[in-house]
Amino acid sequence: MKHFLLLFFILFIFKTKAQENTAFKEEIFTIVEEMPIYAGCNKSSQQLNNKCTIKGIINFLLDSVLPLASEKIVNDLGKIYLSFIVDVDGSARSFSFLNSDSTLNEKIINKLMEMPKFTPGKQRGIPVKVKYRIPFYVRIE
Repeated sequence: MKHFLLLFFILFIFKTKAQENTAFKEEIFTIVEEMPIYAGCNKSSQQLNNKCTIKGIINFLLDSVLPLASEKIVNDLGKIYLSFIVDVDGSARSFSFLNSDSTLNEKIINKLMEMPKFTPGKQRGIPVKVKYRIPFYVRIE
C-alpha cells in the first residue's frame, strides 16, 4: 500500500509539472525572469541585454519600418506605441500600433515580420511568450 501511495504521489507531481509547463507556454507575459534578447545582444548581464534589446528594436523601426509609415499612423501628439509578442521560438508576431488612427498596412506588417529572431524570454527556465509595448515619438515634417 505504501508503494502504491508513493507511486501515486510521484505521478501526481509529474502531471502537475507538465500542466504547469503547458500553461506557461500558452500564457502571454509582460514581465518574466529572463526577458527576450534581440539578435546580436549577448551582453554580460540581463540589464545590459534589456537595454541592447530596446535599442535594437528601435533601430530596426527607424531603419526599416518608419520610412514605410504614412502620416496616418501618428496621432495628434506624435507618440505611438508598437505592441508585439515574442513567441516561445523567438519569432516576433501579433504586431499592432496603439494610439494610432489607422490600421497597419500590409507593407509595414511584412517589414515587421522580418525582425530578427529573439532569444525567447523564460519563466522558471521555460521559454514563454512575452508581450512588448515600445513607445516612441515621430515627427513628420
